[in-house]
Amino acid sequence: MRRKGRDHERISLRINDADDLWVLARIARRGYRLSMLGERRDPTTRRTVEDDGRAKAAERRKMRIEIKIETVEHQPFSDRLRVHGLITKADFDVGQHHTHLLQPPSELTLIVEGGLNEDDKSLLDEALADTGSTQALIVVVEHDEVSIYALARGGVRDVDQRTMRGGGKRERGSESVQKGFLQAAAASIVETIPDERPLVLCGPGQTRDQLATLIRDVGGKNPIESIGTSTGGRSALNEILVRNDLNTVIQDHAIVLQSQFLNEALERIAKDGAVAWGISDLQRASEKGAIECLLVDADLLREEGHVLSLICTKVRQSGGEILQMAGDHDAGAQVLGFGGAIGLLRWRLEDE
Repeated sequence: MRRKGRDHERISLRINDADDLWVLARIARRGYRLSMLGERRDPTTRRTVEDDGRAKAAERRKMRIEIKIETVEHQPFSDRLRVHGLITKADFDVGQHHTHLLQPPSELTLIVEGGLNEDDKSLLDEALADTGSTQALIVVVEHDEVSIYALARGGVRDVDQRTMRGGGKRERGSESVQKGFLQAAAASIVETIPDERPLVLCGPGQTRDQLATLIRDVGGKNPIESIGTSTGGRSALNEILVRNDLNTVIQDHAIVLQSQFLNEALERIAKDGAVAWGISDLQRASEKGAIECLLVDADLLREEGHVLSLICTKVRQSGGEILQMAGDHDAGAQVLGFGGAIGLLRWRLEDE
C-alpha cells in the first residue's frame, strides 16, 4: 500500500495486493466517500428505432466517480473488494447507486471529514510501513507430504497440499517413489509461484533440503531458507510463527509478530505474570497505564460503540502499542477466545 498526499481529509492510496484490500475493507466506513475511476452507461449515447431505424444500448464511459459509502463487501484472502454507495460526484447519474470493484493494482482517494480516527489511522500507518515480507510463503516438508501456506495480513491461507500415495517402508523402490513425489512437488512450486516469492522450507529431518535442491534443479530462482522444526504439518507452521530466534524474511510479518505476542501472553498466563484479558481487567489496566502492548481483533474493535476503542485510546495515551489482527488464523481464533483482546502489562495487577 502506498499513500500520496498529506491532506488529512483526502487520503490518496494505491492498492497493490490482497493485504491492502484487507486494510481498506476495515478503514472504509459507512459515510466516508471514495473516489476512483469507474464506468457508467452514458444515457445520451442510447439510440432507439425512432432515432435512426435501429436500436443501440448506451455506451459505457470511463470517468472518475465519487460515492458515499453504504456497504463494503470483502472475503478473506480474496483479491476483490466491493464498495457500494450513492454517487456524489460524476459526469452524470449523481444520486444513483454505484459499486466500485477494487482489484490490485488500483488507485483511489478516500475522503474522510475530520480525518481517520486513531484506530483506523494506526492500522493504515502499519500497512504503509510494511516491508513487503507479506509475499513470503512457508512450505512444510515431510517425508510424504508437502504443504504450502501464504502469510497475509488477514490470516494464513492454505495454498496447496500434496501427499505421497504408496511407497511405504516395506515397498520395493520406495526411495524412488519418494524422489518422484518430491520432484513433482518441486515442479509444481516452480510452475505456480513467481520467482521473486521467498520460500521458507521447514519441517523435521532433511527432506526439506532435498526439496530445495530439486527446486533449483527444475529452474526455480526463489530465495530459499531452510529451517528445522520438531514436528510437521500445521504444527510446524505454528512453531515457525512463534519462534523469535530466527532471522528470516518473515520475521517482521504482522502474523509472526502477533503469534509471538500471543505466545508470550500464554507463557505469562501460565506463570501468573503481567498479562490481562477480558474487558473489565483490560479497562482497569488501561486506566492505570499498565498496558504495554495490546493485541486486539480488528473487526471487533470496529463494532459501533465497543468499549475496546476507548481502551485502545487509553493505551496510546500511556505510550502503549496496539496490534490489530484478523481472526482467520490460529492465533486470531485464540484471541477471540479471550474475548477479542489480550494485553501484555508493564507490571502485574494486584487482585482487587
